[in-house]
Amino acid sequence: MVENVWEEELRKLPDKPASRMQKRYPTTPEGMSNFLRSLYPRHFLQVTQSLSDEVNDPSFQEALREDEFNIIDIGSGPAVASLAVTDLVIQQLPKSHAARAEVGKVTCLDQPFPQSFQRIHEIRSEGFRYDFLCVGYLLAPVNENLDLSRSAHCVASMKQFSHPSGGRFLLLQDKFHEELAQQVSHLIGSRLERFSSRQRAYANRDKEAVGTYTCFRCQSVS
Repeated sequence: MVENVWEEELRKLPDKPASRMQKRYPTTPEGMSNFLRSLYPRHFLQVTQSLSDEVNDPSFQEALREDEFNIIDIGSGPAVASLAVTDLVIQQLPKSHAARAEVGKVTCLDQPFPQSFQRIHEIRSEGFRYDFLCVGYLLAPVNENLDLSRSAHCVASMKQFSHPSGGRFLLLQDKFHEELAQQVSHLIGSRLERFSSRQRAYANRDKEAVGTYTCFRCQSVS
């Protein structure tokens, strides 16, 4: 179903080049088109693969039985990790519950992380606690006037925002951000994994491409 929606949205968007920044942080139709063709499939599937075993864990199943399942989605692209998790959650719910599931309140961050860290603190002070937190690729580039250590500490400190009964933390970073991933894994005391996957994407409107992508993954349960 998600793939059908993805392909339908691609048909609506212009097949035109976009800048590197628009590809990563799309705000135009051309930027969204390039993001959906190149980065969306990779990020969606890597979140799904990372959680495929987690969904059968008793604590995860317990969280699904609550009235709300709260997600913080940073850096995977516009609602990508949220959609991947929601898709997995819907598959786990009994049909009678799945039919009644709906998206609740959505709060958007208007700055890339970690500049948005203060806004996340404000949301937390309003009583929000996450059941699932994903920190993906598209943080404000740590090599562009941002301190690597500060970024790592901001990411690691997000663990304290989990639901009192527990929350799942997932860090996904590409192979070029290994140092950031290593620092975060050390700070939260969780093992860092390197994994690769082969995924299909659209090189242009009519041509598919299959690529192998390598990234680092760090998971933790509060």
